[in-house]
Amino acid sequence: MKKFLPLLALVLAMDAQACSLSRATPNNEIARLLRENGWGATKFKTVCEKVNRANAELLVDGNATVLGGASIGWAIVMLKDKNSNITTSDFASSSTYVNTRNVGMNVSSNLLYSALNDAVDAYDVDAAISSLDEARSKTRAALAAKAGKK
Repeated sequence: MKKFLPLLALVLAMDAQACSLSRATPNNEIARLLRENGWGATKFKTVCEKVNRANAELLVDGNATVLGGASIGWAIVMLKDKNSNITTSDFASSSTYVNTRNVGMNVSSNLLYSALNDAVDAYDVDAAISSLDEARSKTRAALAAKAGKK
């Protein structure tokens, strides 16, 4: 079994790299959780394939905290054009977990990980890609109109 653990870690790391990912804020906790655990979302591979075909990347944000005697973990998933700053929060997917029985940062980090994976599983990636394509078209049209006025 010990021989297979490094191989499993490599496969999970490769899986995490299969999808282009941006973070909305520089949250090192998300990066750490994905590096250590990979993705746990059941729809991750499908979402990733569609995002890659659309020349886009997942834009994620989230946090883990202890506040008011509760462990809290939340995450949101959106879509971003891979080659520009065009993003869409239309059809964004979010998830939040709160635990008042077990309070601590380790618990909050686990909740963040669960929230991130749940947000991916609930994500309507097809609708988000359509929204991103519409934003791309509007941006191109606005830039062309602006270039024509010069």
